[in-house]
Amino acid sequence: MSQDSFSLDTIQIRIQSKAVERFLTPTAPITTPKDLAFLNSGTRLNLSCGLAVRAWGSGPKVLMVHGWNSRGTHWRKMIQPLIESGFQAITIDAPAHGESEGRQSDIMNFARALTIAGQELGGHLAAVIGHSSGAAAVMIALQSGLEADAVVLLAPPASLELMVSRWAKLRGVTDADLKLFMLLIERRIEASFRDYHFVESAHNFPMPALIVHDLQDTFFPISDVLAIAEAWHGSTFFQTNGYEHLSLMFAEEAITKSVEYLKSIRTSGETS
Repeated sequence: MSQDSFSLDTIQIRIQSKAVERFLTPTAPITTPKDLAFLNSGTRLNLSCGLAVRAWGSGPKVLMVHGWNSRGTHWRKMIQPLIESGFQAITIDAPAHGESEGRQSDIMNFARALTIAGQELGGHLAAVIGHSSGAAAVMIALQSGLEADAVVLLAPPASLELMVSRWAKLRGVTDADLKLFMLLIERRIEASFRDYHFVESAHNFPMPALIVHDLQDTFFPISDVLAIAEAWHGSTFFQTNGYEHLSLMFAEEAITKSVEYLKSIRTSGETS
């Protein structure tokens, strides 16, 4: 390799390394008075996973997993109907999100924490709910031993690689630099993208699932989400229209469908 090409490669690595740092560093959402009031209405659980965990209500446990740049309190519109339906709603803040400590967030560490949390919460949850990158963390955790009677995924990615590359392109990583960026991400998270193609993983998930996606979502194409639903035996697909990607977890249609679905799974389990 010539000195010129070595210098160019070194410069490219430095540039993409900075992009990787930006990727792993979330932007904390503003903590509103509603967030604080809602936090204080819940009970903090001290789990060994090291992340901030809060619980509301009592009954079968539902673990709720937010997406990037979000926080557990963003589930508050769904938490109340879950409580009213006899579930215990439990939120967990990803690293460097919400009440959890840290400056950077790593989806593989988050997924490992979900698995640990599931074990400490009794070993087998009534359900786990995930939105966007939180849905990806849920599916990674399911591959690693997280157990639940049912799963609800809102706007899930078809693969970890798709999710990361989508973020990169939206933030200006060029096609020419994308391969290097993705390689550097794999090194940082100590995982290979090829091991986390969720359409393939869905074939092996034994529990029923509700998969929700909005027709106006421009972040993950609906064809990819449908592919997960088709591969997941016993899954139900529910489509909304008009909420886009980030707003789906607040959508009344999605909330009502998710709660009713979990109630039906619980009832079928009680009568079987």
